[in-house]
Amino acid sequence: MRRVAGAVGIFGAGAVAAAFVRRLASAGVPVRLAARRRAEALRLSEQLAAGGPSAVTVVGGLADLEEVPLAVLAVADGALAEVAAQAAAVWVAPRVVLHTSGALGPEALAPLAERGHAVGGVHPLAALPPGGDGAPLVEAWYTLSGDERAIAAARARSAEQRTAPQRVCVGGVLCRCVCAHVMLS
Repeated sequence: MRRVAGAVGIFGAGAVAAAFVRRLASAGVPVRLAARRRAEALRLSEQLAAGGPSAVTVVGGLADLEEVPLAVLAVADGALAEVAAQAAAVWVAPRVVLHTSGALGPEALAPLAERGHAVGGVHPLAALPPGGDGAPLVEAWYTLSGDERAIAAARARSAEQRTAPQRVCVGGVLCRCVCAHVMLS
């Protein structure tokens, strides 16, 4: 397996996945995009390509994300356990795996952690409308949870690509972070 330097793999095709893809692509980050709904992933890639050169490559599925050192599972909360189990079955090389759920902690990625992957969650505290350009991600606060390697990787990616500020709430109890954010607003 050949790692794609600096690449991020995104699995999902909903509003959150699209916002992350748009934001990363606009920063020039190579993105490998896979989704159960391949037609939506292809549509997103075509929209980005219409605006000029795009660093997004649509791939077939989870197995095709094996070459990325950082993967983001941007799927519905109810699908996360199944997708994590499927990823654990096909990803051999250790990587950082983050999910975007605001309701679930890093334990939702337990099958991946058991296989040696660094796991965590990154949840933007921002409204991400379908079809948006991902701009709310730039100024958003984030909750980060997970093991030290996952949190460090999320922060490093944020700093080097300037895809998000370093304003985060770190911890396992996400609701405290959300409550603090609401109180600060």
